[in-house]
This record gives sequence, C-alpha cells and structure tokens, in this order.
Amino acid sequence: MDQLTVLEFNNERILTTKQLAFIYETTTDNVKKNFNNHKSKFEKGKHFFLLEGEELRAFKRKVNNVHLAENNANEHKVDNIYLVPNNVNQLYLWTERGASRHCKILDTDKAWEQFDYLEETYFNTREQQLPNNLFGQIELIAAGTTNLNNRVSKLEHVIEEQLTIDFGQQRVIEKAKGRRIYFLWEHGHIDKEVHGTTRKLFGLLGKNLKDAFDVNSYRDILKKDFDEALKFIEGWRPMI
Repeated sequence: MDQLTVLEFNNERILTTKQLAFIYETTTDNVKKNFNNHKSKFEKGKHFFLLEGEELRAFKRKVNNVHLAENNANEHKVDNIYLVPNNVNQLYLWTERGASRHCKILDTDKAWEQFDYLEETYFNTREQQLPNNLFGQIELIAAGTTNLNNRVSKLEHVIEEQLTIDFGQQRVIEKAKGRRIYFLWEHGHIDKEVHGTTRKLFGLLGKNLKDAFDVNSYRDILKKDFDEALKFIEGWRPMI
C-alpha cells in the first residue's frame, strides 16, 4: 500500500476500482459485482463519483501523467503504467465512505484490516490550507496550540491517575521501609515480645501500606501517591 498513488477529485481523496480491488485483495470484477448487487446502498456524490465524457478525459490526462512520472522515478517499474486505461468510457471513483461500504460488503478480515489502515493514512493526510491573511494564520496557530495543550493535559491526567510507580520509586520505598523499621527497632519503640523479629515488622508494614493505598502490592501504588506513601512509611509504627 506504500506505493499507492494518491488521487483526488472534487477536493476529496478517492480510489479507483482497480486500486480498491488491489487494497482489499480481491478482483475488480468482484468489486463491480458487489456494487451492482447493492446499488441501493451507494449514493452518488457521497460514496462515489462517476466520470464520463470530457470530465473523464481531463481526469485521465492528469492522473496518468502523475502516475507515469512516479513510475519513471521508481527503480521497480511496472509494466502497466497507466492507472486509468485510455480505452475506458466511464470511471467510478470511490470516496472514503464508498471504500467503507465496500469493506462491509466484502466483510473479510483483510478488507477490515486494510480499511483501518486507509482510514489512518490515505484518507487522513489532507493538508490543512493556511489562511492568506495574517490574522487567520495567527488564529490557526492559536487553535493548534490550544489543541496541543489539551492533549498534553489529558496525557498528564492519564499519567497521574493510571501510571504506577517505576522501579526507581519502588527501590526508594523499600529503603524507606527498612530505615523506619530499623529505627523503631533500635530505639526501643517496638514491643519485641509481640513483634519478635524485624522480619515480622516488614510484613506488618507492608500489609498496612497496601491497605492504606488499596493495592495488592506496593508496586501498584500510583505515581501521584508516591510522596504520600513515603510520608505514611515515615510516620508508621505498629498499633501495639
């Protein structure tokens, strides 16, 4: 699909029947048959354009000249250099909606896969026209900046609300737990008859920490709660 020649008609990206068949890995006859069998589901000007007469001749000249130049520049030349054969007297051009409708009719895994790719690339690469006046350009830049800021804000929200602490932060928490437990143990703040070993204290602190932040493991603590978790550890002591 990387070698797909970009075609436009009426300021809209389109595909020929030949291109559509190639992309969906079917035949042009099958595309034509599906169209004829489901004509009521296709609307001219919405799903397709039909070119005839002088309009078709002008389109053929434009398209084939571009395709010929691309072929000459390509080291892997193809034998059939004309994208639109000169002997056709009518030509169907399929819009994005038309390509989608054909995909639904074919209903193959390959067709759905290829249409998703078309939607993300071929039909999504229209260049935005830059306004001629200065104020229009400023408005466009401002709108782009606003959109970018909104996307950054959403990304920051995702990071804050969903991402868990990284390996480095996990190590900081582990060391903080060790410091707190050994401080309490060595300074007589622990009833050693109840808590016979530091190992038991590690288990108790770990359980209290998980309960406090409602996680299955301290590794699941959210990044936004990292500082709060450290404060919890620094102020922790067993209930008895």
